[in-house]
Amino acid sequence: IAGMSFDEALDTLNTLWPVIEYAHPNFIAELNVLPNDARFVAGDQAGLHPTTTLPNCNVNINPAWDLTVGRDNCRIGIYDTGLNWDHEDFSQDNSGNWNQSRVKGGWDWVFGVHPSTKTNADDNGHGSNCGGIVGAIRNNDRGVAGVAGGNGASNQWGVDLYSMKLFDANGSYGKASDLADAITEGATSFNGSYGYSLNVMNCSWFLRNPDI
Repeated sequence: IAGMSFDEALDTLNTLWPVIEYAHPNFIAELNVLPNDARFVAGDQAGLHPTTTLPNCNVNINPAWDLTVGRDNCRIGIYDTGLNWDHEDFSQDNSGNWNQSRVKGGWDWVFGVHPSTKTNADDNGHGSNCGGIVGAIRNNDRGVAGVAGGNGASNQWGVDLYSMKLFDANGSYGKASDLADAITEGATSFNGSYGYSLNVMNCSWFLRNPDI
């Protein structure tokens, strides 16, 4: 439909009952093929798929992947120690170039810079691990398979990641005031200079009283 995005057109078509009972994409059917990511194949992702050692510790991801492997119209903020945006499992062409990264933006509240200005944007590793679980490029023959990492073999990219760095190399620094500001800006629709329009915020941390 001219002038509409894919999702807008789909929503519009689904309002035309009884002329159209149900509209959905013209899906391509495939056999239940698992991704070829090296660590997934090696059985290192028991949380997603049964392994010989851990057959019952997974989220049974395969039926979900039959429906969707993640789409780039979903923005996910990783509120953590940052994301190494140049990592090969975040790179669409393995170039280590910001423009080809699945990390699409964010801010570093520790150093006060945009993540693209730092080649070691995650000096701890925790944030990149969390981001990889969510959105490492799936089926790209390397690394891990992100839950919503798309299908790299078909250049079908998964969710857009945002590096919201609030913790330093020691996993410290994160002040409640900065956390509150970051969460507020993440939830705010982008107006040209403020806001990230995030759909999901991943927060793998807890608050403590510094006097205790």
